[in-house]
Amino acid sequence: MFHHTQKPVLLLLTVLFCFSGCIALDVQESEVTQYRSDHTAINDTFNVVYPMTSKDFDNPPIAKIVFNFWEPQFFENGEPYFKTITLKNYQHSYWLGKIVVPSDAKILSYSIINRTDSEKKTSKNFLVLNNQKVPVPTAHYRLATALHRNNAPVDTVLYHIEQELKLYPNNFDAYILYWTLIYEKNGKTPEALAELENQIAIARRNRRDNADLLQAISLTYIHAIGDRRKAYEIVRDIPDTYLHKLNLHNRFLVEPNEELREMALMTMTEKFPSSKLTVKMNLSLLLKYISNPNAYRERSAIFAQNILNQRLSSLRTSKVNTYAVRHLFDYYAKINLKKALPYVQDILRIDYDRAVYDAITLAGFAERFAASQEYSGLAIDIANKLIQNLDLGNFSLAASQVEREIPESSDAFKIVKDDLTGRAYYAIGYSYLTIGDMQSALDNLFQAKGLCISKEPEILFAIAKCYELSDRDKAFSYAIESQALKPNQEKLNWIKTTFKKSLSKRLKNKQTLESKINNLKLKLGKTAPSLTLTTVLDEQVHSMTSGDKINVYYFWSPDSEVSKMFFNKLQLLYAKYRARGVNFYAVTVQNDLKPIKDHPREYAYSFPFAKGNSSMIRDYNISYLPTTIIVKNGKILFREESFMNNYIENIEVAIQSLIRPSSRQIRR
Repeated sequence: MFHHTQKPVLLLLTVLFCFSGCIALDVQESEVTQYRSDHTAINDTFNVVYPMTSKDFDNPPIAKIVFNFWEPQFFENGEPYFKTITLKNYQHSYWLGKIVVPSDAKILSYSIINRTDSEKKTSKNFLVLNNQKVPVPTAHYRLATALHRNNAPVDTVLYHIEQELKLYPNNFDAYILYWTLIYEKNGKTPEALAELENQIAIARRNRRDNADLLQAISLTYIHAIGDRRKAYEIVRDIPDTYLHKLNLHNRFLVEPNEELREMALMTMTEKFPSSKLTVKMNLSLLLKYISNPNAYRERSAIFAQNILNQRLSSLRTSKVNTYAVRHLFDYYAKINLKKALPYVQDILRIDYDRAVYDAITLAGFAERFAASQEYSGLAIDIANKLIQNLDLGNFSLAASQVEREIPESSDAFKIVKDDLTGRAYYAIGYSYLTIGDMQSALDNLFQAKGLCISKEPEILFAIAKCYELSDRDKAFSYAIESQALKPNQEKLNWIKTTFKKSLSKRLKNKQTLESKINNLKLKLGKTAPSLTLTTVLDEQVHSMTSGDKINVYYFWSPDSEVSKMFFNKLQLLYAKYRARGVNFYAVTVQNDLKPIKDHPREYAYSFPFAKGNSSMIRDYNISYLPTTIIVKNGKILFREESFMNNYIENIEVAIQSLIRPSSRQIRR
């Protein structure tokens, strides 16, 4: 974060801090070497003095001061603040700049940023003293963390931590960094762990299990050793209210009891409402409940409503409220559409909350209402509002700070925008189909067909229904095409019932309906673009060498909690079908495997993680997260996009249809 020169540089700044009578500490050195900590500061005013030459009169220096509103935090998680000031001409003698530092802020370093390399004063870290010229609490510790961020030698950092602990032995942040660096320095071996645990045991005996010390030990196990279970056990008896947020988060992750997990979340939300961890905890629990409807159906609705009732801006801007609204709408719509109306009323306003009711949400509402005669008009209004806002650019599909629903790519943005426009036309077309206006329905459905990828099977099936009475051949053709793209038992039953009398005439040479659909699946399948994957083990996999194997590509992002939510179920599919010639690849759309490599415990699944080539998103039309595409014999034979309760189940049905032997093979 702070730049240091590797070569000695001439000291160009005099640092002085004023306390009451303006105590000045002039540092007179001919050379300043890297990581020297002689610079000091006292109390509340920071003065920067820079030498002046005759050439400088019209080019005042700009000073950059790095400070933060600092309080002891484990590993100093907060980012420092930066402030720049233009120095003023002081009696044509030197340049002078003064910064009044708030009482709760601490200076970390400074630099002059608009001079050539030979003239520029590089940033330096320095101690903060009290008026007796003794380092104030955390001064050595903050210096150590600043040096550590700058990749200083470990021994240099350890020296300052040791000085901190000698002066202020109650700085438990310093203990965490000290133990972490000692463990790293000793190679993270079993012997190093045994020595570290011996030091920890001595500290516990000396302090009789001080609660703050226990929390520091727990966080050492989390961040240095990577043992969340041991960390949880160390602070098990400390009430939620007294836990640091990182330990609260760990308790939430490890605690097996659902009630206790929710209590930890409640405490976290009350104490740290704007924390990213609070958002992640609410989001992960909501998604867990939503994705397990058999176990948590009523609980998911209660929890989602509680999220909305809290009215926290952090939950609103990070899509947690959006997922809650979508789930509550879906939950009540399955009971009675009228009960779902309260979650739609806000979008009928001109100034509705677009951060919650985003484009994807509107599309889902319109599609659900389209199948109801009573509310088909509402579906048309919502869909038209969606189209209007997309045309005007009023919707942003950019990611929130926590949750991402589409890949961070201009290609993906265009694909999703077109797809959402198509979904709006599909909702309008289906609404007209519901009320019996077939011509208007077909006009909108064909417009949707040219734009929408995610709902293509549904659009084709709606077109088939439009032709049911007017053109039976077209109806049958569109219906089996829809079934070939995406197997669905209800659609298959409709085809068998609607064409019961004429079905045998439409099948040739003792052909079955299922075999006809399978043959059409192969015919309709689009050629899969060449895809080269690089796995987390740095192995390359080329799609063209897969032969007749079935390749399941699961496109996801480390920034998408929804797409990570399905990993456990994906693992079960992998174990179930890999012996039957099915390959599974979890492909990150960010083309960066670092998050997976940095967190091996989080991604400890046996299916391979990989990144693809740069044109992957455009070539495969990756829109929503997650997106699953199944390829066989070089053709795309199935795709499933975006979150839904039966997401993995649909993928398994598609896999089974591709590996099931044909009726001809059975007869043989």
